[in-house]
Amino acid sequence: MLLVDLLTLTATELQKLLSDRVLTSVQVVKWYLAQIAKHNHAGLNLNAIISVADEKTVLDQARRLDEERERGKLRSPLHGIPILLKVSHRLQLPAYFRVRGLLSQNGCWCPH
Repeated sequence: MLLVDLLTLTATELQKLLSDRVLTSVQVVKWYLAQIAKHNHAGLNLNAIISVADEKTVLDQARRLDEERERGKLRSPLHGIPILLKVSHRLQLPAYFRVRGLLSQNGCWCPH
């Protein structure tokens, strides 16, 4: 059971908890996945998230990042912090800026 409110933490506060080993990335990912399952298509029925990466995949990645942290390797200030990307297809940007670099959108093209 987490003793912090992950809904109100800033990324800086969460990174400190991870660095101080109060939490692990695996714990954080599990909590966020549980919240998505609880509220996206059930509970509050938010329907805010179209797709979520495979649970095994994201937990394996979180585990690897926790192991790197244990060895003192931090890739960036967001190391081990889950993120949710919102892709807006209504942006009036040139096509090469749209969904560029998102593996989940590999091969996708937005005609707008």
